[in-house]
Amino acid sequence: MEQGLPEYARRHIKEYLPPDYRDADVTLEKIRQNNDRLLTGLAVHKEGSGLTPMVYLEPYMEEMRAGRRRASIMRELAGILAEDGREAILRKTMREDYDKARPWLAVRLYDPDKYREYLKDKPSMPCGELAAICKVRAREKGRGIREAPVTYGIMEAWGITKEQLHKDAAVAESTRNPACLYRMGDMLFGEECPNLLEGTAPLAMEGIPAYILTNHDMQGGAGTLAWDGILEKVGDLLGADFYVLPSSANEAMILPDDGRMAPEEMEQMVRDVNMERVAPQLRLSEKVQHYDRASKTLGRRQEKGLLGQLADNREQIREKDAGEKGMAAKQAGRKGPEL
Repeated sequence: MEQGLPEYARRHIKEYLPPDYRDADVTLEKIRQNNDRLLTGLAVHKEGSGLTPMVYLEPYMEEMRAGRRRASIMRELAGILAEDGREAILRKTMREDYDKARPWLAVRLYDPDKYREYLKDKPSMPCGELAAICKVRAREKGRGIREAPVTYGIMEAWGITKEQLHKDAAVAESTRNPACLYRMGDMLFGEECPNLLEGTAPLAMEGIPAYILTNHDMQGGAGTLAWDGILEKVGDLLGADFYVLPSSANEAMILPDDGRMAPEEMEQMVRDVNMERVAPQLRLSEKVQHYDRASKTLGRRQEKGLLGQLADNREQIREKDAGEKGMAAKQAGRKGPEL
């Protein structure tokens, strides 16, 4: 029976690699990705290099089923692995030198209920009911920008705390890729989209007051929610509490708390948009959250509403009891003392 691509690649990849890979160790590894999918990685480790380039095989398995020749795939895999070995030297240097990595840190958000396994080894901070982690952005030749998550092991190698890591990441990204608040109407219909965060005066609530919070590149822009002072700044511009709709990993929708929509309606809207318009790998969460300006907190409005209702009910019961006791005392006073 003919071998599948993963096992064949493990046995024969060195035939396509440069001669200095002759004694390399070749392994197949199962790696859990951001979307909690398990992918098959082909890893090649040269003794003494400290580097293990790896390439995922699932896309090539699909191409092979579609008719691509196995030899063509093997040549491409070998080219990627050899190139990754050189690029990994840069990534390894960045991991070992925090001063070099710090300017390229970024903040990214995940739903901890959906990405529980992925987040286990990464130092995260709460952002309402979402979790913020840090990544290092690196430009890789021929493949654009990639992001490598900061794990506890990397953080410990850097000798920093989780609090410093997140603070430095927000400062680095805000310097490199500043936060932007746009009117949704401008984004949909206008040619120019002024960044409202650059202003100071309260915004005029014209038409449908809906806004998009992101970053300048609109890549991973929902992470701006976790930057110090951003939510407070948005609240000052709106002059009101507001809802945050996590529409995608690249952006968040901001709606002032004006009573037009219930949180449940907003969450249904996010679910519909996610299913119809957002690629699966970019879906952030369906948890609509509420920012309270007085307490400067971000959380689920439903929970606050329930607690508030319980408090209101207790207060109503106390008032009712006090009223009934007062009425009974008045009636007793009108009757006068019994003889």
